[in-house]
Amino acid sequence: MNRLSIRMKIIIGYMLLLACLLLSMVGITSQIDTIEREVRFVANRVVGASDLANSLETHLLDMETGQRGYVITGNPTYLEPYQSGRSSYEEDYMKLMELVKDSPVEVSRLERIYTYTTNWIQEAGDPVIEMKRSGDTLEIVKFFNDDVGKQYMDKIRSELSSFREFEQELANSRVLEMEKQGTILKVVLYAQFVLLAGLAVLLAWLISRSVVRTLRDVTWMIHSIAAESGDYSKRVVVQSKDEISELAMATNQLIDMHAEDYWIKSAASEVLRNCQDIDTSKELSQRFITSLARALDASYGILYVLERQGGNPVLARFASYAAEGGTAGEERIAFGEGLVGQCALDGIVMELKEIPAEHVSIVSSVSKIRPRSVLVAPIKYKNRVIAVIELAGLGVFEQQHRTMIRDVTEPFGTMLNTVENRMEIERLLHESQTMTEELQAQSEELQMQQEELRMTNEQLEEQNRNALQKTNELNQIRIELEQYALKLEQSSQYKSEFLANMSHELRTPLNSMLILSQMLAENAEEHLSHEEEEYARVIYTAGKDLLNLINDILDLSKVEAGKLDIVIDAMNTAELPLQMRLQFDQVAEQKDLEFVVEYEDSLPDIFYTDEQRLHQIVRNLLSNAFKFTEQGSVTMRLAKPSEEQLRSLSLHQYASDEAWLALSVQDTGIGIAEDKRAIIFEAFQQADGRTSRKYGGTGLGLSICRELSRLLGGKVFVDSEEGVGSTFTVIIPSLPPKGDTAAEEDHVLLQAAAASEAAEIERPEVLMRDAEQLAMLELVEDAGVHRPFAGKKVLVVDDDIRNVFALMNILEKEGVEVIAAHDGEEGLAELSKHPDIDLVLMDIMMPVMDGYDTIQEIRNISAYSDLPIIALTAKAMKQDRERCLEVGASDYISKPINLDQLFSLMRVWLSK
Repeated sequence: MNRLSIRMKIIIGYMLLLACLLLSMVGITSQIDTIEREVRFVANRVVGASDLANSLETHLLDMETGQRGYVITGNPTYLEPYQSGRSSYEEDYMKLMELVKDSPVEVSRLERIYTYTTNWIQEAGDPVIEMKRSGDTLEIVKFFNDDVGKQYMDKIRSELSSFREFEQELANSRVLEMEKQGTILKVVLYAQFVLLAGLAVLLAWLISRSVVRTLRDVTWMIHSIAAESGDYSKRVVVQSKDEISELAMATNQLIDMHAEDYWIKSAASEVLRNCQDIDTSKELSQRFITSLARALDASYGILYVLERQGGNPVLARFASYAAEGGTAGEERIAFGEGLVGQCALDGIVMELKEIPAEHVSIVSSVSKIRPRSVLVAPIKYKNRVIAVIELAGLGVFEQQHRTMIRDVTEPFGTMLNTVENRMEIERLLHESQTMTEELQAQSEELQMQQEELRMTNEQLEEQNRNALQKTNELNQIRIELEQYALKLEQSSQYKSEFLANMSHELRTPLNSMLILSQMLAENAEEHLSHEEEEYARVIYTAGKDLLNLINDILDLSKVEAGKLDIVIDAMNTAELPLQMRLQFDQVAEQKDLEFVVEYEDSLPDIFYTDEQRLHQIVRNLLSNAFKFTEQGSVTMRLAKPSEEQLRSLSLHQYASDEAWLALSVQDTGIGIAEDKRAIIFEAFQQADGRTSRKYGGTGLGLSICRELSRLLGGKVFVDSEEGVGSTFTVIIPSLPPKGDTAAEEDHVLLQAAAASEAAEIERPEVLMRDAEQLAMLELVEDAGVHRPFAGKKVLVVDDDIRNVFALMNILEKEGVEVIAAHDGEEGLAELSKHPDIDLVLMDIMMPVMDGYDTIQEIRNISAYSDLPIIALTAKAMKQDRERCLEVGASDYISKPINLDQLFSLMRVWLSK
């Protein structure tokens, strides 16, 4: 078996299995044939006999049915199944006899059935039909009363039933026989399977026994080779002559190759490891030649190293191993001289195997032995020969020895060159030591500077990274702020439109109320009593207070929206105390309070700020002071801020105190609790509910002061003690006048909100179009003409009947003929009826046709291109005034109308 190949072993095993399988198939086929015969018997004999017996019974039934149908109906068609059943009966009977002829019992039963059938036909079937044909009804009735045919039919049915039962028993016995044969077949199949499985296992074990053991040895050897320190001493041993033996021999060859390669690498590594951490070329050369000779089992060795002698390269002996008398070879050898010189010149390995007698001997303590081989090899560095080794040994240098020398000389050349360079560097360093000491101080200084530069560079890099990160964060914040600004702009637009509409709805009724109450308070015709005049003045004062409240709300909304215009101009600081005295001396006198104004002489005469807004701040603070002070005094002080106050602002743009103004209002009133000081600057907030009930007010004044101070670049401070009094201090800078670009850029840092395209809300004030109007107004007022409007015709277009009524009354008292219209279309109709109208007072917010469209329609009529049109509206939006002027209005005045302002504008335009 060991002489066969694995393929032949496998083929023989398969052939044995196939032979066993063939024998099994022969036995199984025999059993299957037996079962098939039984199946055919049951299918052909039993099933066929049963079907024919059923057919006989069916034919008899057809004959009986045809006979009875003919007897009952006399219809000859009923004789057709009788005749066909009779002929078919004979045919099926013969088939059935042929099928069961091997069974005497069944043949005997079928003969009885045939006799009964023949008797029925002769005694019952044909005679009754003949009776029916001859019309002998009484004989038919008599026959059926006896009914001999029914007795035959019952016997036939009984015999057929017994026949079928016999056939069923026969089928059952055959089925039992088939089941028995099937059981035998199963047993045979299982036995054959077990036999074949055992045979297959046996063959597999016999074949694999010689294969697996060898493969296991090969696998173990491969793992050993793959290991870092493999065992190369063992070999795979096999006794067979098949493919496994070939695999074993190939594995042994692979192990030999790896063992050789492992020895080369290990020996080279050991030699190079021994040459590490050496500082001189002499010691390195000696260590190398010693380690190499021991690794190669060489008995003699010399190492020559390249030197320069008079500009010519020579090989100098640096180290030797087992040299005779401590020396061997020449001290110096020129390139091309001898084997060593030629090896250096050619750069190739040379080997001598036939050593002459006069060659060097290997010396021991007892003898001198001539070496069998000599090997000379160059040592290179970057393809340049820098040394040569000469080795001699008692044995022959094999290929693995030459390979090991090749692998070790190149790294050693690098090591030798490195050591020589290091020695040269040390020599040069030693020679330059004096110079180095002189330069050491400078070097240390340079190193310190370099370190400082490095640290500075690292700081700059860190700052750069931080700046880049902050830039990215700022970009993200900028995007978010832009989105927020867009939403804020939309919100501001909605708020502005809402406030404009609310302003219109509030000012419209205020307009008529203020006009009529002012007329009543003046009592020009003196038909009112003094008490009624006082009532009218109270109504007028209440209306003005409500108007001021509306204006405060609008101002606060403008500030919050960042839409309040700041007009920087020169202001005379000395005039502010005088103006405040004129406004509040009477208030102080009415409340029996002392009003003190202090002015620091060192203040500059000219201070740049928005004078109107500053006056508004001071008026609000003084109004609060007088309102919440029952006794004592109110002091207004103008001075330069202290350094501590400036530091509290945290603003560095205006470092000089010359650029700042501190304006304080001190009172001896109720004071403010410490926990309430923060909320008093919020809109619609006061110190507490009691203050609101006792002193009234909306809580908007201080909020407006804070926002206006912020817009002016300053801040409001409060210092108060409950029950003693309060001091409010406003510190603002002197802002650059318009045109000072650098200063304006600084001022941007002080403003709270940037400008945008949202609508701005304006306070009602005298809106003169230009200096020419003001000059003409002054001329007209100075002339003192009595009833300048007498005889003038004015068209008033307003949808609010209250405003029309108030204007008609006040204008008619001035001698004006007033024509009223309640919308734009009606106004155009009245204008066409009265072409001599001198002036039009046009409301803007009207149904049907608003004031804008009406003014445009009037201007489209060439005859009225110069007709003075003054727009009246309760909407206090800046763009409303501009739009009125764009569509053709001559001037603009907001509701509630100030009568003096209205008369002044009318005098201007009627005098043109």
